[in-house]
Amino acid sequence: MPVAAFQGVRVRGMDETSAFMLLKALANLSENHPSNRTSLVDAGGLGVLLALMRHNASSPSVQSEALIALANLSSNDHTSNQTRIVQAGAIKPILAAMRYHKTNASVQEYACSALWTLACDHAANKSHIVDEGGVALVLSAMRAHETSEDVQGHACAVLWSLSARHAENQSRIGGEGGLALVLSAMRAHGTSVDVQGHACLALFSLSCNHAENKSRIVGKGGLALVLSAMRAHETSADVQGHACWALLSLSVNHAENKSRIVGEGGLALVLSAMRAHEANARVQEYACATLSSLGAYHAENQSRIGDAGGVAQVLSAMRAHETSAGVQEHACSALWSLSSNHAENQSRVVDEGGVAQVLSAMRAHETSAGVLEYACATLSSFRLNDDERARMDEAVLVADGFRTSADARQCEN
Repeated sequence: MPVAAFQGVRVRGMDETSAFMLLKALANLSENHPSNRTSLVDAGGLGVLLALMRHNASSPSVQSEALIALANLSSNDHTSNQTRIVQAGAIKPILAAMRYHKTNASVQEYACSALWTLACDHAANKSHIVDEGGVALVLSAMRAHETSEDVQGHACAVLWSLSARHAENQSRIGGEGGLALVLSAMRAHGTSVDVQGHACLALFSLSCNHAENKSRIVGKGGLALVLSAMRAHETSADVQGHACWALLSLSVNHAENKSRIVGEGGLALVLSAMRAHEANARVQEYACATLSSLGAYHAENQSRIGDAGGVAQVLSAMRAHETSAGVQEHACSALWSLSSNHAENQSRVVDEGGVAQVLSAMRAHETSAGVLEYACATLSSFRLNDDERARMDEAVLVADGFRTSADARQCEN
């Protein structure tokens, strides 16, 4: 069916089978096709979809296919469609489907999928979904379908999306029992890559800059579950990367959690993830960020990370992913964190060729504020020989085109 066929479709009087087939066509056309997503909404496909949902409220098959289509239309951060779909009033029928079909796992799964894509990186939509009662319905779905891997995985993804960079939603989800349900999902579905990966992301976003949720998660056994996920899914880059992200969030500005993560085996697992997924830039980036957090302002962890080979592993990541600004930024951050006021780790960085690697990162990413900031901070902690200082001065001149001269001078011992 061509996209233009959705123009002028008459919904009133359409039977359930025809409605299902039309929505299936819309879902197929929008799947993994960004230009079709835009064209389908422009051609009136969204209006047809919402009308069919209203006229077939009691049909789980029609509701499911409509929810799949909504998820496809708004996926991959299609901001324009995310906005247009919510402005067209889609949240109410999505939540109505969840209320009407509480016992239908497929409807709950696909509704969570639609809410996830609509909320992703869209602050207004996050607030709208929560204000309409979306959190309570997602948590209700998790309670009603504890054994459904698909419902639990997609529900965790919604909680991640709703709470990311949204302090009010973090508190609301935590206060309404969302943390306990995420941890229950991890316990019940230990073998599921999707559940473990999405749950780790939910823990990351729920605890990010939220001291109360950090303590709640660790107090309820969340740290042990994240580490268990890493052990159980060593070959999954997604689980390893997302688990590192959770450890990062739990440890930032929390000395007790830093000690517990390292003491309970988290350091060994992060380094193991880096070795097992050397070619994966995301794993390397997230792991470097985690090492940076674990070592920051924590002398014991600095020593333990250095003794375990962490400095060499960070430099290995930099060499393997020289074109990745994310890897270089977080690797430089890790080197700074590990070497600050720590003579032994400073020697390790220098002996492993770290100064040259940091300078190379500055040249390759001269327009990246993050790389330059952490590279300069790292170099500022060392005593350099004349050759290294000359090379550093050259790199500072490169950085000086981006940063103020005052900022760049922090690179000069």
